[in-house]
Amino acid sequence: MKTEIRRLHFYKEAADIFTMYRNREMAVFLDSALENQLGRYSVIGLYPYLVLKEENGICYRNGEKQPESFEKILDEELQKRKEKNPTELPLTGGAIGYFSYDYGRKFEQIHTRHLKKIRMPEAMFVFYDVLIIEDKKEQELYLTAQGETDDAKKLLDSGRLITIRPHTRFAHFPEHSHNYVEVVYMCRGSTTQIANGKKIVVELLPESAPNTVASFIWCAGHGWLDNHAIQRIVPGSWVDLSYEAFHHKECAYLIPNEFTLHPEITPLESHPGCVCMGGYGEMGLAGCEPFFPLRDCPEHKGVYPVFGKVIEGMEEIYRLEKVDIKPVPFPYPGVVVNEPLQPEIIEKVVLDLKGREYPEPVKMPGDKKPATWNFD
Repeated sequence: MKTEIRRLHFYKEAADIFTMYRNREMAVFLDSALENQLGRYSVIGLYPYLVLKEENGICYRNGEKQPESFEKILDEELQKRKEKNPTELPLTGGAIGYFSYDYGRKFEQIHTRHLKKIRMPEAMFVFYDVLIIEDKKEQELYLTAQGETDDAKKLLDSGRLITIRPHTRFAHFPEHSHNYVEVVYMCRGSTTQIANGKKIVVELLPESAPNTVASFIWCAGHGWLDNHAIQRIVPGSWVDLSYEAFHHKECAYLIPNEFTLHPEITPLESHPGCVCMGGYGEMGLAGCEPFFPLRDCPEHKGVYPVFGKVIEGMEEIYRLEKVDIKPVPFPYPGVVVNEPLQPEIIEKVVLDLKGREYPEPVKMPGDKKPATWNFD
């Protein structure tokens, strides 16, 4: 299939774009600094369809041993995909990779006296279906695709390469019945919680927990968190805003574990200054029951996602830790719950999303609910 080449209608530095793709399998970023003509272009490679490597003198093609030499197979694959470049871009397809000094020594018949300190192939080239190319001089972005992978084929067949919209964010989408790729970017939004006249400002982290952020925005944006009394304080551990879905049936839904939904994302560490989403084990995460850790919580990593960080108002969270508390009944045996003796009210949650749009959250199927969500 002939390579499709499109110039995008807006400009964004490749370094910023790559931050949202760094966890994708074998994603690559060739970064350039515009100091001379050779530093004009930066390139991002995505969706690999062919990986060639030589390791300990053996050639592998997509992980399988080959009887032919690495250089023979590489040359054949490059020749097979050779086509004229109608642009001034340095490449529109092909492969990105390297030859190590160890690889070169075999042709010169020079032996090394040193043991290998790291395990890595002597040579490796990866053929990418999609390239994002930044022209630093002209401040332009280009996108190319060859249609080797299923997603790219369907996008090209439908006449839509890859849509990049400047008004939202890079997002990883859950599994669905049709394939598509949406490449978008965002400035991080923030949320301000006003409690008893005090202000707590949180920066949302959609690249670290996209569905959790979407769920929080969905609930907070409807005003369901406003005028709510903070329900649980565990001194030395966390401040839990609610365990009863903020007393709103509309908030009483579960969402999938963020890292089951998005296994490509590395969970952040939970510690003071973070905002995490609570959950109910195998049932799933709460749609909106945030808490503020008061200590390092390594046991939360990969379970209760960090979806924001406090940028103003930590002193208010530490004040809440020290208020007088009283025990209250709780439906789960062995779990001690204490609420403030004098109500601490979240007066209002204010969202500042910088004009960005967020999707509705992905929710868990079925009607299972935790015992704390009893609205009868």
